[in-house]
Amino acid sequence: MKVILCFILVATILLSNAEEEGSGNVPFAQSNDDGEGSGDVPFIKELVVVKCLRGESKKCVIPSIEDPLQNVALPDLKDKTALQIKSGKVRVFTEPFCRRLVSIVKLQLGSLKVEELFLSPTLEEVDVGGNLVSKVLFKEGADYRTEILDMRNNRLTSLKGFGVLENLQELRLDSNLLETVDMSVFQSMTKLKRLNLGNNKITTVLTPSSTKLLELEYFKLAGNSINKLDVHNWEFESLTELDLSSNNLVHVESLKEKLPSLQQISMANNGWHCAWLDDVLKFFEKSFVIIKDSDKECEGLSPSNICCVAEFEANTYEESFTKLDTLEKNQKKLQPELEQKLREFETAQSRKISEIRGMLEKLLGTQASYALLAPAGDDLNKSQFTAIKDKVANIKATLEEELKRFEKQKEDNAKIQRKLGFTIVELKRALERETKKVAELQAQFSLLKDHVRSKLEKYSRLSN
Repeated sequence: MKVILCFILVATILLSNAEEEGSGNVPFAQSNDDGEGSGDVPFIKELVVVKCLRGESKKCVIPSIEDPLQNVALPDLKDKTALQIKSGKVRVFTEPFCRRLVSIVKLQLGSLKVEELFLSPTLEEVDVGGNLVSKVLFKEGADYRTEILDMRNNRLTSLKGFGVLENLQELRLDSNLLETVDMSVFQSMTKLKRLNLGNNKITTVLTPSSTKLLELEYFKLAGNSINKLDVHNWEFESLTELDLSSNNLVHVESLKEKLPSLQQISMANNGWHCAWLDDVLKFFEKSFVIIKDSDKECEGLSPSNICCVAEFEANTYEESFTKLDTLEKNQKKLQPELEQKLREFETAQSRKISEIRGMLEKLLGTQASYALLAPAGDDLNKSQFTAIKDKVANIKATLEEELKRFEKQKEDNAKIQRKLGFTIVELKRALERETKKVAELQAQFSLLKDHVRSKLEKYSRLSN
């Protein structure tokens, strides 16, 4: 017993000295209750004492900590409200460690390689971006104060338990590994204003029942693999910006009806069906909704610069391919004639512009002569001079107008040619994709038929 008391006394003195000096590693005694050491003599562990870089600030910045957390002696945080740990290696951010952060309301974890995170209910702002978090633990029955949670660039595959975050205003979950998202998990987050689910692996967004996020203003789903989206059950009355870019979407159910406050939308890099897209774009134009992005390969082909593909019925593939081949041949056949017509038009316009320029130069010369010869007070010469001056102004305006019209016509002709070529290519691509799907289904059906036939033959032999 005396030996134990001596060890404890020595450890206490060393720890006290280390805290006064601000940093350092000191040994401390740990009893057998923690499962380490043997016999009556306590096991000696090394206590890692850390300190704040800026002691006078309300924010404590710790350069680095390492596992195990129970060996880390934190500085006095009673006057601190924010804690930043810049680096280190902590696989599990535990509940016992969080209990030591009683006064901290803002927590930022740098690159610590955290895999499992306990989220303390007392934290109001949490940033754990750029770690390896695949599991988040919540305190059962607790009232969470968290308003901002940044978990981008982690390894989350599930949002189980996130519904307890009822005070959230901003949630960043971009660049994780989510594949399926059930929107009902956000139903309890009635104060949520910004939600980012971009750059995950999401293929399915489920909204089985009405989901009310009446404060939500910004929602990002860009950079996923979503091929079907139905917003019929979304009650997002305040949503002003929606990002659906870089997915596999062909249309969005109820998009026009369910987002009354929408002001900006991103739609590029999808596979929109042309008929649906044209209808939605007309609606957006009337509703003053801005398309924020564009597909470069479709610039100039439509007011929105968003690409689309045509829809085809399965039983018209061969006929459609034939028509497209014919259209492509006709285009190639007519191309030289079209180019010749364009050259003739340019030549005629150039000749007309040259004639107008000649007239203008002649009148300018006459104008200059009258200006030199007209004696003061000669009303006749003055009236002739004024008439010539007016003609010069009119011809100059006509010339400028013709030049503008000529350039506009050239630009329109180039767009028509690009659009025709692009449309044919896109139609063929769409047909090829659908034909491939049909071929795959036919192959699967053939395998199934062979399998059934084989089974029937086997049963027939057994019965005989």
